[in-house]
Amino acid sequence: GVERTRALANESSPELARYRRVTRDDARTTPGAALGSIGRMARELWTLWREFGHLEAPLFGRFAALIGKRALFAAFFRRFRPAFLWGRDDYSTDHIIRNQELRKTGGKALGVNHGLPINTYISQWREIDFDTYYTFGRHLYETFYRDAWPTRMEIKAVGNIQMTPERRVRMSSERTKDIALYAIVTLRFDEFLDLAKTVAAHFKDRRVHVRMKGRRGSFYMNRYARWLAEEAPANVINNTDPDPYDLMLKTSYAVTPGSTAGIEALQSGAAAFYLDLDPRLRFFYYRNFPGLIVRSAEDVIRRIEGIEAGTEAYDAAAYESLIAASAPDFYATLRRDIGLSFPVQTP
Repeated sequence: GVERTRALANESSPELARYRRVTRDDARTTPGAALGSIGRMARELWTLWREFGHLEAPLFGRFAALIGKRALFAAFFRRFRPAFLWGRDDYSTDHIIRNQELRKTGGKALGVNHGLPINTYISQWREIDFDTYYTFGRHLYETFYRDAWPTRMEIKAVGNIQMTPERRVRMSSERTKDIALYAIVTLRFDEFLDLAKTVAAHFKDRRVHVRMKGRRGSFYMNRYARWLAEEAPANVINNTDPDPYDLMLKTSYAVTPGSTAGIEALQSGAAAFYLDLDPRLRFFYYRNFPGLIVRSAEDVIRRIEGIEAGTEAYDAAAYESLIAASAPDFYATLRRDIGLSFPVQTP
């Protein structure tokens, strides 16, 4: 495996013990190749200066750094020649030059989209460069990014790649009527907490699990901690389970202001809703699916009570273009794509 840092490469991991773990700093080259690389970098830097020397220094510096990174990736792939490279860094410009150098050695780049956006238009996603790109669904590509992504890139809608065969089996298990709220940092964070309080106070017959994604700034984490201690109703559970997918398979409802966890919960069998709290967010992606949208605690309560009373149907299949829940097992698909022929047992 190629780790981001030396510390990660040296970190103990029983699952990875039988594999070699390296970083891009393990690149090696010959003296002759190094001289050629220095010459190419000098020419590229001169060209970059002529075209973009007018840019502010920090921005120009980021462009110039890519020249050095290209040379480093070229040296890395002279030493290591994978037939396939799996990347989860579609948000980074590094993946583009890395995959360009990979192809020069005959390798193919496989990538997966890191999540779905809150705002439809994400600058990082205008420039995606893999040979095969696994996505939650096809809607984002077909509706908004078809003209931006390379035509040679194969788009495969596979749903949530964390939906393992074992988790698929658990989808048929009985689940509680509990509600999961997947919190994210937003400008309307206090409104989200108020909504959580109102929903939990209304549904006293069940637990309301609030899951706050960690390491999102001390201001928000401290605000959340105070809310738990001083304002949250007694049936609120602060969910800190390392495995978020366990919660998705146990609860019947998922509510979030924009986390991809919402659609992951939908694929896991929960009725998911997206809070549209900020009308100033002009391109809130989930507005493309009106059936998912709620705008207040009262909306959440009404939708859940309607489902349980049988007066409202929740049609998860209507969101297949958003998340391909009916797609074949991802791990079987991936094995087939990289030419592994041994059979895969799927429940």
